[in-house]
Amino acid sequence: MKRTLLGMVAFTISLMARNAEGVPLFAEVVSLKENETLGIHENAGYESEKRGELHLGERVMVDICVNSLSLKWCRVKSEDEADGAREGWVNSRYLDFHNNGYVRVLGDEGRCFYSVGCIWKDGRQLCKIVYDTGKKGERPYYLKTRWIERSRIEPQTEAGAGRGEKRCEREEYILEYIRRNPFSMCRTDI
Repeated sequence: MKRTLLGMVAFTISLMARNAEGVPLFAEVVSLKENETLGIHENAGYESEKRGELHLGERVMVDICVNSLSLKWCRVKSEDEADGAREGWVNSRYLDFHNNGYVRVLGDEGRCFYSVGCIWKDGRQLCKIVYDTGKKGERPYYLKTRWIERSRIEPQTEAGAGRGEKRCEREEYILEYIRRNPFSMCRTDI
C-alpha cells in the first residue's frame, strides 16, 4: 500500500514537471530490431500491465510525456485505425518525435487543421496550423496559418480531423506546397 502510494505521488509529480521542450504531437516507432515490438502499457513503467504493442515504423499520436524514475514515458494512441485504436504508455526511447500532421483544435470542432510545426516561446508551446488553403485545381497555391497553444490541440488522423463539413486538404499537397515555398513557413509572427 505504502509503495503504491509513493509510486502514485512520484507519477503525479512527474506529470506536473513536463519537460521544457513541450509535448510533441506525433511520433514514429524506431530503434527496434526487425521482429521486435514496442509494448504499450496501462501506466508509465515496465511493471505496468501490457495492453498491446507497436511495430517498427508505426506512427502514433502523442498526448503527454512524463519522466518516471530515469525514463521518459509518453501516452500515445496508434494511428492505424484498421488495426483498432491502441493507446497507452510507451518508453520514449523508441520514438522519433515530430509535429507535422492532422490536428483538432479544441473549441473549433468541425474543421480540419494541419500542424506544420511547434515552437517554445515565452513559457508556452505554440504550434503553427494550416486552417485554410487556396486552390488552383487540386493543389493549394497558398496556405493560411496561425499559431495555437499546444494545450488546445489534439493530434488526429485525417479521418478524425475531418469529421465536420469541411474535408481535409490532402497531406501530400500541403507538404508539396511547403517544399516548393519553404520561406512561407519561416515567419514567426506570434
